[in-house]
Amino acid sequence: MDKPIPANRVCPHCDTVLSVDNDSCPACGNGEANKSQIPIPWDENPTLIICTMVFAALFLGFPLLWRSRQFSLLAKIVWTVLVTLETILIFWLFFWLLFTHMLPKIFEALDY
Repeated sequence: MDKPIPANRVCPHCDTVLSVDNDSCPACGNGEANKSQIPIPWDENPTLIICTMVFAALFLGFPLLWRSRQFSLLAKIVWTVLVTLETILIFWLFFWLLFTHMLPKIFEALDY
């Protein structure tokens, strides 16, 4: 199965991109570059990707999810199914409310 690939680390002193196996910076020699200080790029942030899919863009967040290396294949499949079901439910509720509650009232108001 796919395992999440760690994002590149950045030296906090000189902003040099470090490889996964480097514990010290080859540019400035600083050995304090640890993984807790490494920013994850916005398009690799799992929380942002899920929030984009669920709250902001519904199924339009799928490209972010599927190109991200932070999710395993199983996680990608699970989130795709969940967000697809959520999207279907939201559209079904919208059209149900439209046709059962809103349109009859609009037609009733137009009859006057």
